[in-house]
Amino acid sequence: MAVDSPAGVIIIATVLLHAATTLVCGSDAVLKLERLIPPNHELGLTELRAFDSARHGRLLQSPVGGVVNFPVDGASDPFLVGLYYTKVKLGTPPREFNVQIDTGSDVLWVSCTSCNGCPKTSELQIQLSFFDPGVSSSASLVSCSDRRCYSNFQTESGCSPNNLCSYSFKYGDGSGTSGFYISDFMSFDTVITSTLAINSSAPFVFGCSNLQTGDLQRPRRAVDGIFGLGQGSLSVISQLAVQGLAPRVFSHCLKGDKSGGGIMVLGQIKRPDTVYTPLVPSQPHYNVNLQSIAVNGQILPIDPSVFTIATGDGTIIDTGTTLAYLPDEAYSPFIQAIANAVSQYGRPITYESYQCFEITAGDVDVFPEVSLSFAGGASMVLRPRAYLQIFSSSGSSIWCIGFQRMSHRRITILGDLVLKDKVVVYDLVRQRIGWAEYDCSLEVNVSASRGGRSKDVINTGQWRESGSESFNRKRSRVFTDTTKMANGAGRLDLDGKPIKPITICMIGAGGFIGSHLCEKLMTETPHKVLALDVYNDKIKHLLEPDTVQWAGRIQFHRINIKHDSRLEGLIKMADLTINLAAICTPADYNTRPLDTIYSNFIDALPVVKYCSENNKRLIHFSTCEVYGKTIGSFLPKDHPLRQDPEFYVLKEDISPCIFGSIEKQRWSYACAKQLIERLVYAEGAENGLEFTIVRPFNWIGPRMDFIPGIDGPSEGVPRVLACFSNNLLRREPLKLVDGGESQRTFIYIKDAIEAVLLMIENPERANGHIFNVGNPNNEVTVRQLAEMMTEVYAKVSGETAIESPTIDVSSKEFYGEGYDDSDKRIPDMTIINRQLGWNPKTSLWDLLESTLTYQHTTYAEAIKKATSKPVAS
Repeated sequence: MAVDSPAGVIIIATVLLHAATTLVCGSDAVLKLERLIPPNHELGLTELRAFDSARHGRLLQSPVGGVVNFPVDGASDPFLVGLYYTKVKLGTPPREFNVQIDTGSDVLWVSCTSCNGCPKTSELQIQLSFFDPGVSSSASLVSCSDRRCYSNFQTESGCSPNNLCSYSFKYGDGSGTSGFYISDFMSFDTVITSTLAINSSAPFVFGCSNLQTGDLQRPRRAVDGIFGLGQGSLSVISQLAVQGLAPRVFSHCLKGDKSGGGIMVLGQIKRPDTVYTPLVPSQPHYNVNLQSIAVNGQILPIDPSVFTIATGDGTIIDTGTTLAYLPDEAYSPFIQAIANAVSQYGRPITYESYQCFEITAGDVDVFPEVSLSFAGGASMVLRPRAYLQIFSSSGSSIWCIGFQRMSHRRITILGDLVLKDKVVVYDLVRQRIGWAEYDCSLEVNVSASRGGRSKDVINTGQWRESGSESFNRKRSRVFTDTTKMANGAGRLDLDGKPIKPITICMIGAGGFIGSHLCEKLMTETPHKVLALDVYNDKIKHLLEPDTVQWAGRIQFHRINIKHDSRLEGLIKMADLTINLAAICTPADYNTRPLDTIYSNFIDALPVVKYCSENNKRLIHFSTCEVYGKTIGSFLPKDHPLRQDPEFYVLKEDISPCIFGSIEKQRWSYACAKQLIERLVYAEGAENGLEFTIVRPFNWIGPRMDFIPGIDGPSEGVPRVLACFSNNLLRREPLKLVDGGESQRTFIYIKDAIEAVLLMIENPERANGHIFNVGNPNNEVTVRQLAEMMTEVYAKVSGETAIESPTIDVSSKEFYGEGYDDSDKRIPDMTIINRQLGWNPKTSLWDLLESTLTYQHTTYAEAIKKATSKPVAS
């Protein structure tokens, strides 16, 4: 395994503003997270509430038309205020920027040199910086036609007059910011072990602010920008995770004393006592289901619905909010219960308009313990100091309750008041948030892999012990090892064990997937391949000439597995068999149902049998079509549950396989594939067959399928991408079957092959599992795909699109009688991420650009020649 295969852990150390020289992992081995409010700056409750109110305007509103509006009642955006900031390096050469940490934002943006109204100084005693796209040699502007321009979860992007993808935020207090998106590199250190790290960089899209107005112009809390850690596709965590550079998990542990500080990581802080509650699905913020509040063990008489999104905005966990907030229905009984508990020790008073208690006998310990209960059985226990603030003492102590009333909206917000002195884990893979009480001044163990296994942990105390000189010296050694690994030597699996070279029998090696997999195995691994197929056109570059560096590691055997006695012998020669052979074009399912069933079931039987009898491992390629129709497809089109992921996201271990009626021959393929899956699974259960089943979700890239009349039959109908490519090459309208309303996801072949290689080289993690391999971020309708392909092809070919680029046709007209289809095929990626730590990287726009460039270069001239030939009379 190459060193950069595990995601490692990207470390963000929380350091006090007045102790910023304290380093955790060497001078450039960490990102420091600073406290925004200086520890010597005392704030009253009124200021803290105003601070939070300014933030909540953003949290409580939805974007409209690219401009985010906020109520004028003191609200504004979290871009304006926050508690902590970190340092991030952008551009080539890398330049450092101080950016606020914000879990409520999906975008990283920084001030740019052209900025009008940006502050030039900061009262935080930091030097403000401005990004200059002209100075960075790797910077490029994101155009309006770029798919990434419209991929953000929380905000909609706009288009500037000069065709730049732009954004604009307007806040309720009159302040605002606007700018355009830049594609450049983010630089950081990826920590692999407690003493090893590598310098990393990644392509990254971020905002370049050229206008700031209102309070954003003031230097009081000025920083260089925002570090967005929301769930959207442009957030820091999402962009790094999709490239395999960080897990979709981040954690923090914030100290609760006045000095502040702590640690934050893009990774998982490991604590055995961590409890978890599920995230509410399909919410832009980190919503959880709070079910009840207890004071001194007594559950308060509060209707649980006041905490849910069914009756309001639900319960949000937000690290940028200082205090905590309850709706009216919960606040009053909560305050009354605490007042009853401390009545004998003091009296209630109003202090700065807030509910406080003057305690004359005893101290904070006279206050009761509070317990918050969440879905999934998780509880958050709050000792008095976790929900109280002391504001004065002169003989007696005045303790004010940090929970505030949210009168104008039914929402519960749990801010740093209750999150301090806890490890808090945001697990986006499993869609949950966890916490455990902890002294955040102590070292922590951090998961060093995307799988989060306990044996892959880094101890922060060891970072401190290693020292910067030792750390950097060992980092240099990592680079040496990386070079050696690229040549196939010294490779490690995900558990850190050496990968031994094996022999792979690949059935269907000459096809689209097989050719890319053979290419990967030859160029990046020491493994040998027995390549079995009827044709070898797509792998000729690997077979000829025989002087290439992998000569002798790949052998082509021209066989048809239907009737060739050599099959068992070749399987016996190998350690692993990969079966890719199939008829898998939808047009054949109706017209050749028998061939489809035989190819995908009957012909695959001997492969399974020989692997089982000879104790050989099998990776069997199935299809996402085994899921058939989604549960949601049986609901009325306007039914709200059709938008609930539980009714359409496809999960390997849960989702049912629902097919159409027998006369719908289109399901012959899916049925055959499901039956062979069941056979493979049964062989594993009864006879110990070591197997992995792969369910591809529309793998796309060069060498896919064929172009009719050029390298395939003239009457052939390939799959959708090749079919649309053929139309574009011939300047014909793209045919949309039944209006192109079906929704699909598409993944770049090179991303998918990375997943297969992980399966090959990590058998202990892959055996016995079924894996969805797709990219849920690249979800479009077939009509949207056609529109994108038309736009991309115009770019790569230099040709303008035809006047009517699409036409609608019925499925009966296009495929014939017996055709049927599913409305959506969206994969759940939980299992493959958990077992192999894999995530797809390539956006739909980028994969289409790569594929259509290949199609145009390979076929355009051939089609021109074919269409210019005179027709015989």
